[in-house]
Amino acid sequence: MIIGNVFVSLQLDSSDIRNVKLSNICLTRELTIEPGSKCDSFLRFSPEAVRNRAYNASSEVYSLGIMLWEIWYGQEAFLEMKGQDLEVFLVSVEKGRRPELTGLTTQTSLWWSELICGCWEKNAAERNTLAVCKSTIKAMLANCK
Repeated sequence: MIIGNVFVSLQLDSSDIRNVKLSNICLTRELTIEPGSKCDSFLRFSPEAVRNRAYNASSEVYSLGIMLWEIWYGQEAFLEMKGQDLEVFLVSVEKGRRPELTGLTTQTSLWWSELICGCWEKNAAERNTLAVCKSTIKAMLANCK
């Protein structure tokens, strides 16, 4: 299954539900933004990555949070924003707009939502680190045994 620029492989024939592989298959390239651009190609980018064209670990963590939301809910994030002007989208996200987290009724869903929210913090310096994401996911998987 391809979700945006991420390939997700679930080995359904395996009895181990923890056997999930995530791989970024996007080639690194210079980000080109034309005046009047729509937001469709930038829905998974952190706003500062688009504004500054600067990618770092924090930007990657933001994108990871969006991707994790898409995996959890099985749909594209910001679908209702597609076709919007890029600037309108960026301002909305910079003000804190994020995909809605609903149906949080189990301990696993609460852990998942905490992980996701930590990935897409408005302030890039306050986002989870990749190490925190990895250890959180490992802890959640250990509880699935």
